[in-house]
Amino acid sequence: AATGSKLFRHKGDSLVSGLAEVQNALGNGYLSAYPEELINRNIRGTSVWAPWYTLHKLFSGLIDQYLYSDNQKALEVVIRMADWAYHKLKPLDETTRQKMIRNEFGGVNESFYNLYAITGDERHRWLAQFFYHNEVIDPLKELRDDLGTKHTNTFIPKVIAEARNYELTEDENSRKLSDFFWHTMIDHHTFAPGCSSDKEHYFDPARFSKHVSGYTGETCCTYNMLELSRHLFCWTADAAIADYYERALYNHILGQQDPQTGMVTYFLPLLSGSHKVYSTKENSFWCCVGTGMENHSKYAESIYFKDNQELLVNLYIPSRLHWKEKGLKLTLDTYFPESDTVTVRMDEIGSYTGMLLFRYPDWVSGDAVVRINGKPAQTEAHKGSYIRLLDSVKSGDVITLVFTRNLY
Repeated sequence: AATGSKLFRHKGDSLVSGLAEVQNALGNGYLSAYPEELINRNIRGTSVWAPWYTLHKLFSGLIDQYLYSDNQKALEVVIRMADWAYHKLKPLDETTRQKMIRNEFGGVNESFYNLYAITGDERHRWLAQFFYHNEVIDPLKELRDDLGTKHTNTFIPKVIAEARNYELTEDENSRKLSDFFWHTMIDHHTFAPGCSSDKEHYFDPARFSKHVSGYTGETCCTYNMLELSRHLFCWTADAAIADYYERALYNHILGQQDPQTGMVTYFLPLLSGSHKVYSTKENSFWCCVGTGMENHSKYAESIYFKDNQELLVNLYIPSRLHWKEKGLKLTLDTYFPESDTVTVRMDEIGSYTGMLLFRYPDWVSGDAVVRINGKPAQTEAHKGSYIRLLDSVKSGDVITLVFTRNLY
């Protein structure tokens, strides 16, 4: 979807065909790399200690293959998987359910919500709600920071599912707890680069300095915080959320990959004298390798947003935008963060009549400078929010923004 390359599409389609072949051979909708009977042994010490965590990857990937590549077979396969899951889980009593979900299950509930959004099948919504983890989510409903020393990346996807629930059902409890959790994370549990966790776990924020270690910043946690941030930003268009997104993207995600080899890191160690450990092509495959592969394929995902008829530019990443409904085409050029200058060329204005809004980062020193074709532009600007361009623009106009910076 990011590149438009037919090669990647064909590769994805071939994977779906292979998965469909395995599913057909198994016969009942179940699909995984391990026998179905092992899913009943959801405890550490077996060869499969987090079956729903790994099943989530299949659910999520198949749904994406349908959404981004219009692969109908992918939708058929994932619906059959959901049918299997429904018949597997529906008979379980509450005691068994609570026992099962104590173990890490990733974002499988979010996937069921996403599938429900496509199909409208109430069974898929039931599956999503089945994975509601009372022990984790109920304190957030009461706006209590009860994170303790829990496993961070087990926690965050459960909140993402609640955010998705709000979008689909307008459940205000889900919205409030998602917002509370995000601010709790950013204000109390996040290191300067935008990452979180020490040795994958929460810790007492009053002892932050004791947890600057060689195992800070598990990448999966940042990946999921970016996912949650996107949801919240789409509700509020709050530039502070975009500020965090930029901070984590540039300071953690970009630094997670070795551009020479493509290999990625598990942690972003912040301890002085520590070093990053990269995966290898054949002998290591951590959870953060999977999210690492996905992170670096979707940098264009959160550059531009639309708010009714207005265009918001959130990230200053070199890119081209084609808003097909409006016939609007623009090109954004910059060497940010090496340079403090951003240039936006309005290639075709089309039928666009709305204003342009540029995020005014909170880190800017002094006032931002905005010009159109070299002349001062009329703006309504608020640092930490947006620069609203009051001048009308036409095809061929060049907008220049200069964001001065200082080291503190």
